[in-house]
Order: sequence, then C-alpha cells, then structure tokens
Amino acid sequence: MARPRYRLTKETAGVRLDAWADDEEELLRHAAIGTLAHGLGRAPRGEAVHWHAIAPWPDDLRDRLTIVVSDALYRLYLRGEATVEVLSSPDRGYLGVVPLPPSRSLEAEVQTVAVRSLAVNRAGRLRATLMLVPAD
Repeated sequence: MARPRYRLTKETAGVRLDAWADDEEELLRHAAIGTLAHGLGRAPRGEAVHWHAIAPWPDDLRDRLTIVVSDALYRLYLRGEATVEVLSSPDRGYLGVVPLPPSRSLEAEVQTVAVRSLAVNRAGRLRATLMLVPAD
C-alpha cells in the first residue's frame, strides 16, 4: 500500500484537502485518510480489522469522494473507528477500519465536506480538492 498523498491547508472557511493518486481507489483512500488526519492530528495507521460496505455506490467519482469521506467521518465520530483502507468495485465501495484507542481524542471536527474540483492531469493522474468545513 502506497503512502497516502494529500496536503491540508488552512483557509478562512475551513481546511482545504488536496489529494492525488494514480487511480480512483487510491484517490478515495487518500481523501479519507487526509480528512481523518485533520480530525485526529495525524493520519490513522494499521491494518483494517473490519470492513464496511458503502451502498448505494454512486456512478460519479465526485459523489463517491463525498460519500467515502462522509462515511469515514461518521465511523470516526459515532463508532470510534478510523478508516485506513478503501476498496472500490463497480457496484460497491468498502471502508477498512481500525478501532481508535480509548485515549485518542479529536483535534478538529468536520461538519461539512464539499468537493471543490476533480481533474485528470496530462500523465493520467487524478487530483481532487475538498473543503473541510469545521463544526461550529
């Protein structure tokens, strides 16, 4: 598994997350891990202990990014699980998660996720920019 490729940048309205990858599945993973790195103060690590299906699975990559990151945040806030892997098939996505240690606390809470842009460069690599809006 490649090291996640993302960058977090503070902006007036929240935090911008730029993620890039060679394929869709990798982009989804980098976006989810980058979002949780913002919430936890560092990227979650480990081998997936549980797998959770995401359904319905949208056809559009922009919608898939939104649902993967939103589901990763749901699992973090309400289930105490950190997403460490994302798998994608034509009809369903899967999040691989690890339980958070009881001593782990949140450094930031994200209320809204919005995909600002999604592009393919000349080399065929994918790049996405998401806006992570903090909770009030």
